[in-house]
Amino acid sequence: MPRGTSKKYLHLQDEWVKLYNEEGLNFTKIAKRYSVQPETVSRYINHLVSKKTRSPFKENVHKWLSDYRKGKSFAEIARSHNVSETAVKNNIYKELQPIIQDLKWTWIALYKKGQSLKQIGDVYNFHPKVILNEIKNEVHLNVKTNHNVYEHFRGEWAKLYREGLSFEAIANKYNVSTDTVYRNVRHKVQVRSKKTNSDLIQELVPIWRHLYYKKGYTLQQISSEYKISTSTIYRHVRETVSSC
Repeated sequence: MPRGTSKKYLHLQDEWVKLYNEEGLNFTKIAKRYSVQPETVSRYINHLVSKKTRSPFKENVHKWLSDYRKGKSFAEIARSHNVSETAVKNNIYKELQPIIQDLKWTWIALYKKGQSLKQIGDVYNFHPKVILNEIKNEVHLNVKTNHNVYEHFRGEWAKLYREGLSFEAIANKYNVSTDTVYRNVRHKVQVRSKKTNSDLIQELVPIWRHLYYKKGYTLQQISSEYKISTSTIYRHVRETVSSC
């Protein structure tokens, strides 16, 4: 049992674990059955239960959960384990969301009573940032981010975009969302519009020819790299050859 937890309901601990693991009841449903608060159930069995997962990342999820509870972002965890941000987010949410949802309104009530995010986090073993992300809308907190975890990628992403890669192509390279790339580089580059597409393609044709004829790239590989259809690349490469 976690340090500081009362022994008042210790005799029910095994029963609550069984209800959670074998019958699939969450903390809220168990609490209603025994006329206690969800956070009471959480304090007694949170360290004894774990949701089963079929995820291919099963062996890593425990470490991801630990990092997330300590306040690391999905992006930071993804980079440290060389996986996609989406994989981290989905697996952490699958494990923690039932617990967080059970506790969310208790956290809101405690915050409104004057407890700080750190005080709440210390009691429930969550980093204050995790609690903040869950309750900020309900308590009308204006969050200003002082640290952008993608800041050191901005220059590199801008360079790739200027070289012809799309936001989507860059996002795929770095396992982040297209919107993440766009938000971080839009002020550093001149965003291409449909009007500039034809000019851009003409600039890329020599590069495609070099990749295809000198480097041995397939049309599919070039298409995947530049997020332009194979037929478009083939047509322009063929036209260039025919005109020579």
